[in-house]
Amino acid sequence: MCDAIFKAGVASFLLFGSQALASVEADEAEILARSDQWMNGMDRQDRAVLETITGDAYQLHLLYGDGRDVTSRRDWIDGALKRRWRHNGYEDVNIVVRGDHAVMLSRLNFAPPANGFLKPSVNTSGAIVDIWERQSGEWRVVGRYAGRWTFFEWLDRFAGFLVGGAIFGLIGWLLGRRRKKPSVAS
Repeated sequence: MCDAIFKAGVASFLLFGSQALASVEADEAEILARSDQWMNGMDRQDRAVLETITGDAYQLHLLYGDGRDVTSRRDWIDGALKRRWRHNGYEDVNIVVRGDHAVMLSRLNFAPPANGFLKPSVNTSGAIVDIWERQSGEWRVVGRYAGRWTFFEWLDRFAGFLVGGAIFGLIGWLLGRRRKKPSVAS
């Protein structure tokens, strides 16, 4: 009798445990697909897609600078529609699902819009954390925490060295010019 109960318990555990695992894997696959739809909607500047995938309370948090840079859903969508972004996929994706909530950790590869001469549109990547919530049966992103973009971190450092070099060069040129002034004979 105990043997039969034990076998029934193991069978139930394997059956329901594998269903739960399959459900989590399906949720993870759906979240990754929705993430790609979201970024492709951004590439196409498709307001309907951006509004469908982002939750009403969506916020973008930038995790550099003073750390207080928060963009609302409306402002983020308006900004996304004004610039030409290019999504190049995710790397190192790790999705954790707990019921109707999920967190996606990844590195997003993209090309941001050009922003002047010193910030051209080039391929770069940045660490992101997306917070997802199942709302009315669909996964919607309710928050994104974005780290510093690798290319622009390098560019900011390079620009600092470039500006510093230009200032020292200008000072050296002015001092050299001052020394070379011809003396006026009386």
